[in-house]
Amino acid sequence: MKPLQHKLLSLFMILAMVITLLPMGVAKADAEYFRFTNFSTNMADPTQVNTNVVQLAGSFNGVSANSITYQVEQIINGQSVQISRGTGVNPIIENGSMFKFMNVQLFQGLNKITVFGINPSGNQVPGVCYVNFSNVPVLYDIKLVDGRVLEAGQPQIVTSPDAVILLKAPNSDRVTVNGIIAYSAGEDAYIVSDLNLKPGLNPLAIVASNSTMSYSLNRQLVYFNGYPTAYNTQIENSAGTPNPVVLENKPTVGPNSGGTLNGLITGQIIFATDNTNPPDPTITLELYEGSNPIPITLATTVTRGTTTAGHTIFSYTSTTNANIATNGPWQLKVRGTYGTQGANYPILFNYRNSNTAYISAVNQIYNVRDLDATRVVYDSSTVFVDNTTIFELPIWLEAKIENVFDINNVTLTSTQNGTPVPASVFNYSKKLTDKGTVALKINNMPAGEQVLTVSVTSAGGTETQAVRVNYVPAPFIQLNNLYNGKVFNTNGTYPADENDPRKFTTLKGRLVNFNNMGIDPDQSTVQVKINGRTVRLIDNLGGTPIDAQGNFTFIVPNDMKLVNGPNQITLSGVANGVPVTTNVTVYLFSEHVPVVKNVKPVPHDPLSPLLDDTNLKFVNTGTLQYVTNEKEADIVFDVQNVDKVVITVDGAQLITAGNDASGTLVSDDDRVLHIDSHDPLERRYTLRLVKHQLPKTGLRSITIQAHLESASVASTLSITRELSPYIVLSPKLPNERVINQNFLNIAILAEGADSVLIGKEAMKKEANDIFRYELRNMKAGINKVKFTVMRGTQKLDGEFEVNYAASNTVGGQFKTTVPKTGSVKVFNSDLTLTLPKNTFLRQVNQTPGQDARTVDLFDSQNILFGIADRNDGRTVKKYNNDGDIRDISPMDIAADLLTVPAHFGYASKLFWMDAGYFDAVTPTQWSTVHGQHPYNTGYEFYTRTANKWMEPSQRGTITLKYDADIRNVTAPKLSVWRFYNNTWKNLGGIVDTSKKTVTASFDGFGYYAVFYDAYSFNDVIGHGYARNQLETVFAKGVMLPKNNNEFGVYDNITRGEFATMMVKMLDLPLSYDPNNLTFNDVPKDYIAGSLYDYRYIETAVRRGLIRGVGPRLFAPNQSLTREQAAVMIARAMNLKVNPDTDKEVPNLQKLFTDAGTVDYYAVSSITAVAKEGIIVGIPNRLTGTQKKPTYRFDPHAFLNRADAAIITEKVMRKMKRL
Repeated sequence: MKPLQHKLLSLFMILAMVITLLPMGVAKADAEYFRFTNFSTNMADPTQVNTNVVQLAGSFNGVSANSITYQVEQIINGQSVQISRGTGVNPIIENGSMFKFMNVQLFQGLNKITVFGINPSGNQVPGVCYVNFSNVPVLYDIKLVDGRVLEAGQPQIVTSPDAVILLKAPNSDRVTVNGIIAYSAGEDAYIVSDLNLKPGLNPLAIVASNSTMSYSLNRQLVYFNGYPTAYNTQIENSAGTPNPVVLENKPTVGPNSGGTLNGLITGQIIFATDNTNPPDPTITLELYEGSNPIPITLATTVTRGTTTAGHTIFSYTSTTNANIATNGPWQLKVRGTYGTQGANYPILFNYRNSNTAYISAVNQIYNVRDLDATRVVYDSSTVFVDNTTIFELPIWLEAKIENVFDINNVTLTSTQNGTPVPASVFNYSKKLTDKGTVALKINNMPAGEQVLTVSVTSAGGTETQAVRVNYVPAPFIQLNNLYNGKVFNTNGTYPADENDPRKFTTLKGRLVNFNNMGIDPDQSTVQVKINGRTVRLIDNLGGTPIDAQGNFTFIVPNDMKLVNGPNQITLSGVANGVPVTTNVTVYLFSEHVPVVKNVKPVPHDPLSPLLDDTNLKFVNTGTLQYVTNEKEADIVFDVQNVDKVVITVDGAQLITAGNDASGTLVSDDDRVLHIDSHDPLERRYTLRLVKHQLPKTGLRSITIQAHLESASVASTLSITRELSPYIVLSPKLPNERVINQNFLNIAILAEGADSVLIGKEAMKKEANDIFRYELRNMKAGINKVKFTVMRGTQKLDGEFEVNYAASNTVGGQFKTTVPKTGSVKVFNSDLTLTLPKNTFLRQVNQTPGQDARTVDLFDSQNILFGIADRNDGRTVKKYNNDGDIRDISPMDIAADLLTVPAHFGYASKLFWMDAGYFDAVTPTQWSTVHGQHPYNTGYEFYTRTANKWMEPSQRGTITLKYDADIRNVTAPKLSVWRFYNNTWKNLGGIVDTSKKTVTASFDGFGYYAVFYDAYSFNDVIGHGYARNQLETVFAKGVMLPKNNNEFGVYDNITRGEFATMMVKMLDLPLSYDPNNLTFNDVPKDYIAGSLYDYRYIETAVRRGLIRGVGPRLFAPNQSLTREQAAVMIARAMNLKVNPDTDKEVPNLQKLFTDAGTVDYYAVSSITAVAKEGIIVGIPNRLTGTQKKPTYRFDPHAFLNRADAAIITEKVMRKMKRL
C-alpha cells in the first residue's frame, strides 16, 4: 500500500471515531425522535381544527418515555407571542413507543406545538408540529328526527309544522334555526323544534355561533298539510343556456334571456295519496300580471314521482314558454284535480327589467368587519326569513341589489301595525360590502312584531322588499357548557380539568341583554345557587371579568361541588328591573353505573311529540307519582351507560331495547318504544314509550330497568287515572275568560256521560266523550253559561263565566245570519252590510250574468265578520285545541297576497267576511259549512276555490267607516277595495264626509277595506288642467295606469278601454259568457299592456252601452273619437235623445261650427251630452272684429286619456257616483 493511501485511511478512521463520540442529538434530525400521527410538521400547511382542545399523539424513538413534555406557542406574523407549557402533565405511553397527551389547549390562530424528550446523552431534543385553530363553529349531520338528512338544494317533505331537526355544531355556544334557539342535547349535538313551518317551501337559516365567530348554512323543508302544495317552481330558458330562475318565496327577478324572463315553467306538486288510484292530474298554470283578472294559461306535461302512504308527488312542465316582460307583481296559480282533491296553489313574484334597480335577496350576515372607510367584509350569510325572532342587537343585514344603484338611495324602515317607526326608535347605518351589496347594521329597534322594509330608488322607480320580524329584547342567562339533564362522572379541579366534559369545574355562559359595560349593578345582582348554597357570580370569576358581550366563566367553589344523583343549579339576577332566572338539573353518576333519569309522562301529540307537560295534564303528587284524567300518555325518560332496557307495566314485561353489534341501543319495536335522541359521547339516550293507554280508572305502574353488564337500576313511574265528572276544554279558563267575539265554541269532556245540556240545548257528542256546542248571540259584558251533565238518572250541574269585550279591534269577530230587516251593523257600525229584501245565499256563480249552475238557496247560514291584522290577514292569532292554546302563525304567502296595491294605503281597518260554502258530497247528499276565519286549516283564504264561497242572490251594499282624522278634501281619493280570488279589486264607492263612510256595491265575501290614493304619477302631477279628475278616476278604480311609473295622460284612449270604464263608472254587475262572445276581435285571453277587459266589453254591449263597428267587430284597440265617446255617454246616462236626427241637426249647428262634419248617427247624442255639459266644445280663434266666441266639436278627433278622465268624472258626479 502506498504511503498516500495509508494516510487517507488513517484520516477516515479518525473521522469515524470522532463522529461516534458526538452527542446523539447532533446526529439525529428532530423527526427521528418524534413523529406525529395527527398533525402537520409544515408551518406553511398546518392542520386545521375547529376545537380549542385537541389530543396530541405520535411515536417516539431514542428518548426516555418519562421525560416527554410539550409546549404550545401562539404564532402571529411568524413570531411567538404566547406560550403555554404542559408542565407536570405526563403522556399516556402505549406499546413502549407511542405517546398521547389528552386535552391539549390551543390558542386561536396558528399554534406551534413542540414535544421535548431527553436522549441517552442527556440532551433535550424537540419535535415540532403546527395546528391552526380557527375558532369557527361547524355545522354538519343536519337531519330530521326520523333520520332523513337535510342536504343543500334538496328539500325534504314533512307533514307537521313543528318539524324536529337534529344537528352537530362543534365549537358552538349557540345554534339558531330561523331565529329559534336550539337546545343542547350533548357536547356537540343540538335539537330544535317549534319552527312554525308554512305550507309549501320553507327556507331554513341555520346559524352556529360562539363568543367570536358565526357559521351559517341554508336548508329547505316542504310542509305538506294534507292539501295540494306546489314547490320547486322555476322558469328555465328553453333555448341555449337554461338560466333557471326560482319563483319561490315571492322573489324579485329579472330577465334570463334577451331582455325578458322567458322559458318553460317547471315545478312539483304534492297531493295526498289516493288509494282509489285516480288518473294522474291535469295541471294547468295560470299566470296573472298585477291585478289583471285575465291570465296567461299554460298547459303542462305531468310525471308521477315518489308515492308514500301519505302523499304523492307529481312533476310538471309547461308545454309552451312563458314570456314576462312587464315590470310589476305577477302571480302564478297551479291548478289541477287529482281524484277529489282540487289544487289552486298561488305563487307570487315580481319582475323587473334591466333598467330598474331591484332587491333580489335580503340576507343576515355574520362576522362583519371594516375593510376600509366605506366597505365591510363578512364570513357567512343566511336568508333572512320571514318571522325571524331577534333576541339582541346589533344585527347586520345584506341587501343584494341588481342593476345600477346608488347606496344613498337605499333605505331601511320599520313599521308596527302599519305605522312607521320614528328614527329616534329605529336606527341603522349602511355600507357597501366587498361584493358590491349593501350592508345594513340595525343598532336600535322597538320591541315586538314589526315589518322591516328595504327600499332602493332608481330611474325605474322605487323597489322594496319586506321581512316580518319579532324583536324580543328580554334579558336571559345562557349557559353554554352544560344543559338540563347533563351527567358528570366526577367533580374536577380548575384549571386542570376545565375542558374535560366529564368533570364539573365551571359554569360558562352569557348575560344576554344585560348592561355589560363597566361596573354595572345588573351584573352584581346575578347569583349562582347549587344545591342550596348561593354566591355572587362576580365574586367567582377567577380574575377574568365579564366581557362586553356578557360572556363569563364561573369557577365552582370547593364547597359547591356536585353530590351523587340530581343537582339543582340556579342562576338568577335582575336586568333593567326585570327578574331573570335560569334553572338546570345536572347529575353526578359514576360512568360504570347504569342510569335512569328524567322519567315523566307527557300528553301524546302525534304531529309534534312533546318533551314537557306545559298544560299540566299530569299533576305531580310525589316522587314519580302523577294523577291525570288523560286516557293515554307518552312516557319520556333518559338512560345512560346501558346495554339493555326493560320496561314492565303492572309487573308484566312490555318491551325491551338492547345494544346492537355496534354498541348502539335499538328498540325491539320503534312504534312502541321510540329512541328520540342519542348522544354517543356520553352514551345517553332519550326514549319515549309512545301512546301508552292508561286504565279507565285506577293505578298504572311503569317500571324502567336499565342494565350494564351485571349492574342494574330501576325506576317506577306511578300514574293514577281518575274519571273526571267533567272538564271544560273550551273555553280554557282563566286564559279565555275575556273573549272578543259574540259566539263561543264550547267543548266539555264528560266521560261516560249520556248527554250534556247547555240550558235546554243538547251538545253534540263526538269521539272520546267530548261534547261540543256553539253558543251564539252573546251580549257584551259578562255571560254566565250553565250546563248539565247527564249520566243515567244522575245530573251534575256546572257553570262558568266569560266576558264578551265587544271591542272593534284586531281579533274582533261577529257571527249572524243573513239580515232579515235589510242591514246588519257590526263593530260599532264600522261595517254595515245592507241586502235587499228576500236575499238569500247561494254558491258562487262563476259566470256572472249567466244562469247559476245550482239553484240551492240558503237563509240560515252564519256569516262571520272579523277585524283582521292588516299585515297578514289573521282575524284570530290563537285557537283552542281541546284545552291546548295554540298559536296561528302568520302565513308569508298570505301577507304577500294582501300587500296593498301600488300607490294606495289603508284608510280603514281590514275586515273579513265569510258566509261559508255549500258542500255537495253527492247530488242527494249535501251540507253547509258556516263562515270560517281566513286561516282555518285546509281552507286558508288563498287556497279556496270558487266552489268554497257563497254569494248573495241579489246585489247589496257595504258601508265602511274610514279614519276620522282624514280631511274631507281627500274624499275623492277614497274607495272600497275587495280581496277575493287572491287579488284586490277597486270597487270605488260614494263618500259621506259627514259620517266618515264609503259605500260600495256588495256582490260577495272576502276581505274589505277603504284605501286612499297615497301618491300620484309624474305625468298626472304635471298635467295642466286634468290632475284632479285623473287622480279621482284612478282612485275610484275606473281608469288604470299605463304602467307602474307612467299614467299615460297624453295617450289616446281606445274603444275597449272606454267601454270598460263606462261599466265601472256606472257600477254595473258583470254579465258575460266566455263561451259565447259577441265580438270576434275582443280576445278573452290576456294581452300584455292592454287596458280593457273582455268581461266589461261584453257587459257593455249586453246593457246597450256600445255597438260594434261592423258585424261581430268592435275594434277594441282603435283610438276613440270624440263623437264615438258622445254616443257611448248618451247611452250610458240614458239621456233623452231625439230619434229624429234631421230635426236635431239645426240644434247642433247652433252649438258647434263644425256640425256639418258630424256623422249622421252621432248628431242627437252629441247634442244631448253637450246640453248636459259632459263634453264641451273647443273654442275657435276669434277673427277680425268678432267678439262672441264660437265653438267646434272636432267629432273625428281622438280623445286622449286626460280628457276622458274629465268626461268620466262629470258623468259620475251627474249620476251621484261620487
